Amino acid sequence: MFNRTYVDGKGSMKGILAKNITLFDIDGEAMDKASLVTFLSECLFVPNAALQDYIRWEAIDAHHAKAVITAYGTTAEGIFTFNEDDEMIAFTTDDREATTMDGKSEKVRWSAICGVYKEINGIRQPTELKAVWHYDEGDFTYFDAKGAMMSYDK
Repeated sequence: MFNRTYVDGKGSMKGILAKNITLFDIDGEAMDKASLVTFLSECLFVPNAALQDYIRWEAIDAHHAKAVITAYGTTAEGIFTFNEDDEMIAFTTDDREATTMDGKSEKVRWSAICGVYKEINGIRQPTELKAVWHYDEGDFTYFDAKGAMMSYDK
């Protein structure tokens, strides 16, 4: 089980195996920022979220836009990449930290990758999603979903 929360500017993440073995339980400033990054990376899936006052947008070129989110005194940013059909294909940030095997944190470039767009219930959305850490030694994909479907309340 995996549980991520963000309440009143405080982020946390907890991983539990077999319903009672805690693998990790992380909070603090790095998780506060990571929670903002996660929200930012997913905001285009809920378009009204992308239009909130706490997100500032800056066009870079025809296929890239920088977004900066600020909440509760914490700021995070990333670059959205779009294809020729104006579909989001990636969000990349340097504002996330990975935890090393010895429990230390280090800044590592992180991306959310989207692909294979299909129209589902009248909404064009990606059906393939990946989350990738870009380490110096090579990329580590820790989430890879094919056939993903998003549902929206009406």
